[in-house]
Amino acid sequence: MKKTERLIAVEDFISVKELSLDQFYDVRIGEYQITLQGKFDSDITKKLMPVVTFALTDYGYLVGELNIPIEGSEENVSVRIVLT
Repeated sequence: MKKTERLIAVEDFISVKELSLDQFYDVRIGEYQITLQGKFDSDITKKLMPVVTFALTDYGYLVGELNIPIEGSEENVSVRIVLT
């Protein structure tokens, strides 16, 4: 699966949650996972809480993970969200 297809799936998913990739200062597209990193914003956590369970790390960051299905494919995109 192309990286652009995975990124489009993530962008579509968060846009339904009324969020944007612009709310994250770092977007990393790895071979197996996309990581979105941004500053803590209660608006982001409130909109994602129904589908993402966040955990507090020892360093004080909130980290959550989810899998997003790709339309027209049997594959999912693994997404890691880190809020600092």
